[in-house]
Amino acid sequence: MKNGKPHVLYGTQGADGQPQTLTVLLTRLLDYGLDPLTALMQPRFLLGKTFSDSRDTLKLEESVGMATAQELSARGHETSMISANSPLGGQAGAIVIHDDGLMEGAHDPRSDGLAIGL
Repeated sequence: MKNGKPHVLYGTQGADGQPQTLTVLLTRLLDYGLDPLTALMQPRFLLGKTFSDSRDTLKLEESVGMATAQELSARGHETSMISANSPLGGQAGAIVIHDDGLMEGAHDPRSDGLAIGL
């Protein structure tokens, strides 16, 4: 809500990773002021287990870069890499409603969704 009106609408698939994906996306939209598509295209992470990997590791999309992965490992995190734009990073969609009423929406490149305005 912003000034008593809806401002950001968003959601994601992702099982145990949902809270992580939602928090990262909201931070990128509100704190960093990114538009929905740019926010959704940024690298993601997942802390914990997945259906395909029972290790409790910090899974990083390759697009975060090796320097970031190495720094996190040096700080004691057990990391593993997942492919860039991996569905494990969540499959989100977002709409931002601007003060002038303009609606801006996008869907995650990690899945086959689509944002359409009518």
